[in-house]
Amino acid sequence: MDEYSTTITGSIKNNCGRKFRYVQITFKLFDASGSVVGTALANQNDLDLDETWKFKAHGFAVCKTFRMTEITAF
Repeated sequence: MDEYSTTITGSIKNNCGRKFRYVQITFKLFDASGSVVGTALANQNDLDLDETWKFKAHGFAVCKTFRMTEITAF
């Protein structure tokens, strides 16, 4: 996190038994009072079977906490 934005890092391993053309992860961002202040997301094309994606999700809001809300893959 910096003065104007939030970056969330992590990794996701594709153990679903198939290749995905597109994957997206979305996080909801919260301030100190628990109010929603924005979202952060990252996306990746072509995630093969058994590959690990090291993501950086970016959001244009400063937050105190965050929660993963969705993973989209097709």
